[in-house]
Parts: sequence; structure tokens; C-alpha cells
Amino acid sequence: MRKEFPELDKLSRIGVGFEIEEDKKSPVNIEGIKTDGRTIIDITGVGNGSIVLTGSILANCQSHIAVINMNGKILGRKELKHTRRWVYRYCAYLSELKIATVCWYDEIGIFDIRDNSYIKKNISDVSSSWPSKGMACHLTTDLVNNHILVGRYNSGDVYVFDDQLNYHHTLILPDMIKCPSDMAFSDGKLLSS
Repeated sequence: MRKEFPELDKLSRIGVGFEIEEDKKSPVNIEGIKTDGRTIIDITGVGNGSIVLTGSILANCQSHIAVINMNGKILGRKELKHTRRWVYRYCAYLSELKIATVCWYDEIGIFDIRDNSYIKKNISDVSSSWPSKGMACHLTTDLVNNHILVGRYNSGDVYVFDDQLNYHHTLILPDMIKCPSDMAFSDGKLLSS
């Protein structure tokens, strides 16, 4: 049985103001990322044309947030120390100057690209329904309602926070989506894969 999803057609028409030529490759060499053992886990753009990268520095039990321009020059950077070894950090656009971020295991935060400031909370401190060994593994934002939606590893639960990092409620994905690897929010609909 074939099922149509006409609402996905809107996503295929989203433009970002440039075209990618099929035969032309133009990698960006990001100074200082490879040389000091950083990995890139996630990427998003911000309003001033900059790119935000998040990831890990596994040798040091750290995660990082880096803001780069289109030429790969680092404009700002934040390194965050963690007590646990595996620290995967994910990010999503929140406003022209801020990104939302989550990090294994249960950290949620907001990074301001103007001054590299970072505010954070432990999800387990603000949501009693977050399990003690829960791991935040992806996020997206609902810009209309100023919500941050956080997915939990190996679960169909999506935790919703406001832009002040206050827990709002939990969404439960349909049973057919047991362990989503990513999600997006568009036109009032949550898309998950």
C-alpha cells in the first residue's frame, strides 16, 4: 500500500539562496578542528551567515561549540568539560544569534554567538520524567512557539522546553518510530526518522 505525504513537498522547496553545482566540490578547511582531535557531530546556520559546529574532544572528555564563517575561519569557540567519557553535542537554530544545544547525557543549553556565552541545565533537574540514564541524542526547534524539542536515545519520547530551558511537556512518537535518529519541525509538524 502506497501512502502519500503532500506536506513533505513544502520541505523540498526550501531555498537557502545559493545553488550547488553538481560537478564542483568546494570543501571548507576549518582551521584547528582536525589538528586538535575534535569531531563534528552536528551543524546549523545562524542569521549572520555564520555556521555553528558542535562535537566532541574525546581525549579530554570535552565537547565543543564553534562558530565559523563561510571561509572556515573560527569566529568563536566554547569548550565544555564533562565528567563522563562519551560527550556528543548536537545543535539547532534558535534565533539569529542563538543556538539550542544538547549533550549526552542530559544537558540542554543555549549558546549566544555574540559573546560565546552559554547557559545550561540538566534535563533530569527540570523534568521528573527524564530517566536517570537517559541520553539526549538530537534536537530541533519550533520557532513559532519558541520551543526546543529534545529526542532521547533509544526512545520515542520527545521532551519539549521553552527558550528559557524550562520543561514544558513530553510528546510520544508513534510506535512505529521506536528509535529516531533525527527530527525536524516544519509548519507545525514534527518529522522524525
